[in-house]
Amino acid sequence: MRIIILILFLGLLTNTAIAQRCDIAQAGVAIYNSSNTNAITTIRIGETANFRFSIRNASTSNSCAIPANTVTAVLDFPTITGGVKPYVYAGPPNFVSGYFSWTYNFAADVLTGSNNREIPAGTNDQDITMRVRGNSAGAGNSNLNITQGKGIADNVANNFSGTRLMVASIGIPVIKLKSFTVTAARCDMLLKWATSTETGSSIFEIEYSADGFSFNKIGTVPGKNIFTGADYEFTYTPSNEKGYYRLKQVTTNEPAAYSDDVFAAVACATKGKITVYPNPVTYNQKLVVNISGFAGKMTGELFDGLGRKIQSYNLTNTINEIAVDKLAAGSYLLHVREEAGNIQTFKIIVTH
Repeated sequence: MRIIILILFLGLLTNTAIAQRCDIAQAGVAIYNSSNTNAITTIRIGETANFRFSIRNASTSNSCAIPANTVTAVLDFPTITGGVKPYVYAGPPNFVSGYFSWTYNFAADVLTGSNNREIPAGTNDQDITMRVRGNSAGAGNSNLNITQGKGIADNVANNFSGTRLMVASIGIPVIKLKSFTVTAARCDMLLKWATSTETGSSIFEIEYSADGFSFNKIGTVPGKNIFTGADYEFTYTPSNEKGYYRLKQVTTNEPAAYSDDVFAAVACATKGKITVYPNPVTYNQKLVVNISGFAGKMTGELFDGLGRKIQSYNLTNTINEIAVDKLAAGSYLLHVREEAGNIQTFKIIVTH
């Protein structure tokens, strides 16, 4: 009888040890500026910062993988006296990072993640990055609570509390926008923004991100520095069909200020290309209109210098040749229209 009890007791210890080895571990948190460098403790109102923390499988046994959809991590955002939030979430509502799929719950003001795949034993720390923006002067503690289910022991010892970020009372120059829109103009993105004031404005940098976290500069527009505001436009041809866009205002002797992120997608499945050559073209040559990447019917219309249409053509998604031997020397406009209605215009010079 004593032998049986001892065996059961040892078995219980073994199972408990295995459960402990299967626990998730949280490896600390660091706060960086928006470019993800230089660990910081303070930001100003309107400034952004990145929280970066790590989650890993703490097991030392190769047989102790953590199954998918068994771990839940919840990161909250602090509220200080008077219900004020010193910093607020400023990232995309949904993203995938470090074995986890994450969703921001606007009503509860929490970021929730669940492991979307198995976490093997002995994995290195998996970094998770999320962005916050300074909202009001003060400091509060964020808490990360990690729970495990489906028979996996909950490792409460690895939850952390007390991540503190101070928001200074001094604000940074904020882009005072009346509007900021990003719309598809076929395969291009058209960015338009209007300011209500531009005190101290130097330049606007346009930034793009495929995932809503890692932004890269894609262009620069000089600021007009008009106190009562001004209108701006910028056209960009993205390599990805969808992504996030934001404005960065670079001012003299002040930290950069950012607009909100705007998500947009291009309206075309393929990117068509039209080239016209030779140009100028002599009367004994053929004008070549090389069309590729378009779907549907294409048409061409030739106009003279007075705006009169003198010829129409049916074009195909290949090399098209147009005779110019009966045209007088001079300048012409060739309109190439795709089936969707978009038109590209080319100035043609005919010589004899």
